[in-house]
Amino acid sequence: LRSKSSLEVQEHRLAMTWNERFPLHPSSRARIFWDFCAMFFLCYDLVIIPMQVFDMPQSAFLEALSMTCTIYWTLDIGASMSTAVFINGKLVSDSRRIWRQYARTWMTLDVILAVGDWTTVIFGTGAADPMSLARTLRTGRVVRMLRLARLLRLMKMKRLVDDVKRRSSTELVLFVVNVIQLFLSTALLTHVLACVWYLLGSSETDGWVHTEGLVGNDLGTIYLMSMQWSLSRLH
Repeated sequence: LRSKSSLEVQEHRLAMTWNERFPLHPSSRARIFWDFCAMFFLCYDLVIIPMQVFDMPQSAFLEALSMTCTIYWTLDIGASMSTAVFINGKLVSDSRRIWRQYARTWMTLDVILAVGDWTTVIFGTGAADPMSLARTLRTGRVVRMLRLARLLRLMKMKRLVDDVKRRSSTELVLFVVNVIQLFLSTALLTHVLACVWYLLGSSETDGWVHTEGLVGNDLGTIYLMSMQWSLSRLH
């Protein structure tokens, strides 16, 4: 009887500990750290995905980072279901209402993109075999399209930035956040324009990439020239 009673006490303490930790408060340290990770991976996608237009060399570091990104967004589904939400200005911590709210907003898109991410991983692994189904069906284009679809997550960026601004305790912190936001937005926009301009210049034999003799040059040279050409067309 004593052992049964002690077991019930332990289960009760475990349940109390779980209820104290979950759902997470939107302004808790754990959730803030998780949101900053989301912003990092969103910026990573916005940098790497447009660079598919270049002939990028294989990199173990980028492959590991891409896998980490895939794992993160998969776990983010559970994290979103474990975080309290504001509904009509009131903080809601009831699990059922949280899940219902998540299902109405981001859940469908998150699940579809997570499936696409893992499909990309599977196809990418299978492409190493010359007789693989992925190579036979020419799934390289499918993989690129699935990676491009990951940019749909950028719709979350505004919400994340607004949450950071809302948590800012002083005007100085808010000013720093606005400056960083402006700098990153300008840099990322320039980066995307450079990638698009290279795609346009390399798609035709008389494009600027061919006329400038950049075919066969290293990635750094081609990227800097693309950046220069894109910026010169903005003036």
